[in-house]
Amino acid sequence: MKILLVSEYFPPKIFGGGEISAALLAKNLSREGIEVSVLTSHFNGLKKFEVKDGVKIYRRLKTGENPNSFFSNFKRAFLFPYSTKRELIKLNKKENFDIIHCMNINSIIGAAKAKKEIKKPIIAHVNSPVLFCPMGTLMKGKKICKEKCSFFNFLSCFFKEGKISKIQNKYLQYNPLFAFYVYFRFKRRKSFLRKVDFFLPISNFMKNLLIRGGIPREKIAVVPNPVELEKFLKLESKWHKPVKILYLGNYEKFKGPQILLQALSKIKLDYKANFYGSGSLEKWMKNFVKENDLSGKIKINRKVSYDEIPRLYQEHDILVFPSLIGEAFGRIVIEAMAAGNPVIASRIGGVVDIVGDRKTGFLVEAGNVDELRNAIIKLIDKPELREKMGAEGRIVAKERYVGKRIAGKVIKVYENVIDGRDVAKPK
Repeated sequence: MKILLVSEYFPPKIFGGGEISAALLAKNLSREGIEVSVLTSHFNGLKKFEVKDGVKIYRRLKTGENPNSFFSNFKRAFLFPYSTKRELIKLNKKENFDIIHCMNINSIIGAAKAKKEIKKPIIAHVNSPVLFCPMGTLMKGKKICKEKCSFFNFLSCFFKEGKISKIQNKYLQYNPLFAFYVYFRFKRRKSFLRKVDFFLPISNFMKNLLIRGGIPREKIAVVPNPVELEKFLKLESKWHKPVKILYLGNYEKFKGPQILLQALSKIKLDYKANFYGSGSLEKWMKNFVKENDLSGKIKINRKVSYDEIPRLYQEHDILVFPSLIGEAFGRIVIEAMAAGNPVIASRIGGVVDIVGDRKTGFLVEAGNVDELRNAIIKLIDKPELREKMGAEGRIVAKERYVGKRIAGKVIKVYENVIDGRDVAKPK
C-alpha cells in the first residue's frame, strides 16, 4: 500500500502539534510496513528530497513562511492550493499512490482540485476548528457557538473580536474588505469537502462538528493523533516541595494564561509556577506578577524547544491547561499524563476525551477562576492524590495514544476506503 501524506508544514518546520502529528503518523505507518511519502513545503536551508525514518519526504510546495503572519497567510491562501494541485499531479504520476491523506485543512483544497486527474481517494485529517469557524475559535462569548455561520453572524463576531485565529492586527479589525476575504475563504474551504472520501477527526468534539456540518456518520472515524510517548513514559516521577505547577502554551487570551494567573494569585499555600510560551499577553503577564507581588512564586519564561519539554514535565508536579476555546486535541495533556503528571484542564473541546475527571486530573469550567483555584489547591494539599492521578494518567496514555495503536486504526481505514467498504464494518 502506497500512501501520500500532504502537510503544509513538516519538521523541522514546526508551528504547532499538527506538524509533529504528521511526522509521527508517517513514521509509525512506515514501521507497520506501509510505503509512505510526504508532500510538503520547501524553505531555504532544507533538502528538496530526503528519506527519514523510512519515509520519503518531498519538499516541493510553496506557502508562507509563518502561519501567524498576516502577509504570510495571504501567500498561503493563493500559492499553496495551486502548488499542491500541480505537484500532487506530478508526484502521483511518478509514484501512483493508493490514497492521498491530507493532514491539514489547507491541503484539502489543492488535493480536491487535483482529484479529477489523479483519481485517488482523499482522506482528510480534521484537526482544527478553522474548518467550522472563520474566526478559528468556534466561540461566541464564553460558549461554543452552535449557530450557522451566516455572513452577518460572522460580521458580528469579526467586529467584536477583531482577531482571526492567531492573526492579530489592529489595522484589520474594522476593515470590511478583510472581513469579506476571510468569510469567502471559509466558504471556499467548506465547498471542497464534498470531494473528500473519508474524514479522520482527532476527537469526538471534531466528529460532532462534522456531523453538524452535514457529513454522514459513515464517512467519519475518530482517530486521535499519535504521541511520541516513549520519551515521557520512561521519565521517573519526582515530586517537589513546594509543589511546582507548569503552563505550556501561547500567551494569548484564548489559551487562558491570564485565568491561571488570577487563580494562582488567590492561593495562599506554598507553590512555585512556571509559564513557558510567547505571545501578545507576555508583557501584561509579567506586570501582573510584579504588581501582585508574586515574583517569588511565579516566573514568566520564554518559549522552549520541543526537545526541552520532557525535562519540564519531570521538573514539575502539575500541568494546567486552561484554554478558553474548544481545541481539537491536547497533545501536551497526553505527554504530561505519560510523564506521570496529573492535569487540570478546561472542560471544553477535545481535551474532554483525554482527561478523566477526578481520575487522571480535574476538568473545570473554562474561564472559572474559582473552580480552577480550588482544583489546584486540592492537588497541592494532597500529595497522595497527585501520585494516584499521575500513575493512572500513565496507564491511560500508554493504552490509548501509542503510535503503533494509532497507526493500526489508520491502516484499517485505508484498507476499507480502498476496498469501498463501510469503515464501521471492519475487515
